[in-house]
Formats: sequence, C-alpha cells, structure tokens
Amino acid sequence: MSTGRPRIRPRPSDEGVLELICDGLAVGNSIKVVCAPEDMPCYQEVYREMARNGVFANAIAHARAAQQDFEMDACIDMADAATAEDWQVVRMRIWARQWRASKLAPKKYGDKASMEVTGKDGGPIETRELTPLEFARRIGFIFARAEREMGDCENG
Repeated sequence: MSTGRPRIRPRPSDEGVLELICDGLAVGNSIKVVCAPEDMPCYQEVYREMARNGVFANAIAHARAAQQDFEMDACIDMADAATAEDWQVVRMRIWARQWRASKLAPKKYGDKASMEVTGKDGGPIETRELTPLEFARRIGFIFARAEREMGDCENG
C-alpha cells in the first residue's frame, strides 16, 4: 500500500552510506551506477557532498584509486579471454581502462617521466669548489659577456 508520499532517498552523509558508495566504486562501478537503486542517494547529491565535505571527498578519492586496481586486474582477465575475432575490441577496452587509470591514479598508473643528468661521456658530473675570488671572476666574466652581447644587439 502506498502512503501517497514519494520515497525519500538517504543522504550521502547518512551513517553507512559513504561505505556503500565506496564499496561500489572499488569494484568498478561509477557513482551513477552505485546510486541508481532507490535505497541509495541521488548521484548529484553525492557530487554536492564531495564539494562540501573534504573528508567525504577524500574517501571517494581513495575508493577511486582502489577502483583503478580493480580495473587493471580486469584488463588481465579481458586479455586472457580475447579471441582472434575480438582482439581489437578487447585491445580498445583495455586501452580505455589504462587511460582512465592514468588520469584517476596518475602516481601509480600514469606515464613516468624521468631525466638523467650525466657528465662528459656519460660519466659523473664533476664538481669543485671555487674560492671567493674565482667565483667573483666568473661572475664578472658572465656580466661582461652579457654586456658585450647586449651592445651587439643595440648596434646591429
């Protein structure tokens, strides 16, 4: 029997709701899918709560990081199940998940950029301490050269 009143969804801040949302996210679901059932808050309210509440947003961020681990595990299963007929579709699905993981968990799944600095012929960089007089001379040479080059620009 209906009471005539619309059913009220729980708030994202209600006890136990955040845990349910995080559990759903961690197994690969989107916030929209997690919040689809009537006994869950509206997904727009979840986003509003994330904007208002840093602790709530942090918990969601941790769940999304766990979600990326879940997705990467699923990629292995997808690759193992690929056939000669569908390997290109599987490859695209894996690529999409990898791309998403690189954006949502960049420290773990993002592209790594590194730079190495080496000395002459790939050896170590040679360093030595300068006396105050040597340091002052080098600075003087730098300023003199800059002044010469600036003069060339003005005359040229």
